[in-house]
Amino acid sequence: GLLKRFLIDLDLLEELVVVYVIGNGNMLEELKLFVTNNFKNIKVLFIGSLKGDDLYSFLIDKVDILFGVGTSALEGAMLCLPSIFGVASSFKGEKSDYDWVFNARGNNVTIERDINKKKNITEIITEYREDKMSISRKCRQYYLLNHSNQIILNNLVQVIQKNEFNFLCYLDIKVYKLSIMERILERLKFKLKLLLK
Repeated sequence: GLLKRFLIDLDLLEELVVVYVIGNGNMLEELKLFVTNNFKNIKVLFIGSLKGDDLYSFLIDKVDILFGVGTSALEGAMLCLPSIFGVASSFKGEKSDYDWVFNARGNNVTIERDINKKKNITEIITEYREDKMSISRKCRQYYLLNHSNQIILNNLVQVIQKNEFNFLCYLDIKVYKLSIMERILERLKFKLKLLLK
């Protein structure tokens, strides 16, 4: 898949690269077999599962560029690390394409870009070497504008306010049609009454 293709592309750089694989997914053993004796220019270290502060400390201390699939790339962007996505449609053939997370559209964590604007791994590394501070800031800014907790909460509230979700609520043998916000308030009042009794 995406990670295997990424490792192949890195090996073509013909310079020593250390890759940390973080996680314990169901394809881990297959990936370990794939890595064994397949690469001359990369060293792959399997770290296992890291969460919370352990993950963040590790990323800050060890990682120059974070390659992630889906929301994993956002972990790096949140920490102001240069973070890239693989362009999924490009991994079907011999050639792979990548881009910085800040070039994703809005809060879509997959990159769908013009074919002419996709970058190969050499272009990504060159851009990083030329302007890593600016790339780091752009990744962080993208995260803050599209994926921070406050943004996600604001988006959720807007969706709830714009849409009328109806529930049937049986109170005192009457049927009420309530909006989701009214239903939540009623439940909270009911729970509060039970706690006060």
